[in-house]
Amino acid sequence: MRAFLKTAKHYWQVHVIVMLCTAVATGVLAGALIVGDSMRGSLRNITLERLGNIQHALIADHFFSPDIVNRQDMVPAILLNGTVSAAETDSRASKVNIYGVESRFFDFWEQTPTPKLEKDINQAFANIVINEALQNELNVQVGASLLVKFPKAAEIHPEFLLGTKDSDDIIESLRVTVSEIILTEHAGRFGLRPNQSLPLNAYISLPIIQKVLGQTGKINALLTSNSEPIRSEELSLTLDVLGLKIRTNDKHFDLQSQQYLIDPTLSETALTVASDNGIPTLPTLTYLANSIFLDESIENTQQVPYSTILALPFDDGELKTPFGKYSSEAEQVEHSDIFLNQWAADDLKAQVND
Repeated sequence: MRAFLKTAKHYWQVHVIVMLCTAVATGVLAGALIVGDSMRGSLRNITLERLGNIQHALIADHFFSPDIVNRQDMVPAILLNGTVSAAETDSRASKVNIYGVESRFFDFWEQTPTPKLEKDINQAFANIVINEALQNELNVQVGASLLVKFPKAAEIHPEFLLGTKDSDDIIESLRVTVSEIILTEHAGRFGLRPNQSLPLNAYISLPIIQKVLGQTGKINALLTSNSEPIRSEELSLTLDVLGLKIRTNDKHFDLQSQQYLIDPTLSETALTVASDNGIPTLPTLTYLANSIFLDESIENTQQVPYSTILALPFDDGELKTPFGKYSSEAEQVEHSDIFLNQWAADDLKAQVND
């Protein structure tokens, strides 16, 4: 015991430093654990608040009929993003969540009274309900007139060459009147994407949004408070719902996408079904070229503007079809080669190897 006391007395400074370092390290670790647990709890509370009683959501990148799901507890909605501007305050808000909903949408949150979505008989413009975050951004009050802009439904995305580029053709405008301002909590914080920042939310009557978009009776989202997952057998997946259509010809039929490109999952499924049933297939991609012309160095070179380019599968340099080679005279082709039909060749005055 005496030896222990002598050792402790001799090295007391070292022991104090070790004790202090241990205390600091313990405090840091305990603080990190507390902060982490608090953050997890906060994120969980935010998620539960913005989702309310919503348990499952069915969302598509195109519009479909609500009866796609054979359930009685599904709440239809249209989820969009756009901009909202107020002429009175000369203010504008971008990245606004624009929700086309019915009154029963707000039943998912017991804390949020159902706001007024329907307009009065003598009212000129449709109603819009905004949350406080959007109100602060626009600096408006109930009764203010707003201009809401959101993208139209287009079969071909504007980024594609064949897509419409004119803003008047791809952007829809809707004049509305602020009927109510709700708190940015519970229904006022609704969003299907996790985000810690306060969202800018606007709610408009679903039939109004459907009419403006030209999608009467169609939606792009279904919400439910039912805890049972939506099973595949509950979905009525028709070609129209999947955005596909079939065009019948004399000796073959085409499976085409209403959105220009067939989703890879759908194309793989179609090829599998065709293979299982012994149906020959020819995957293709049709696009538009600005022009086809001969060598620019040639004087008075000919060109064909806005030509249709068809991409076809080649196997070992030979063009294949479900019925064999393209022709017995087809040449071996490289990746840079192209076939012209007779009309294009005559118009260009082009020959083989040009």
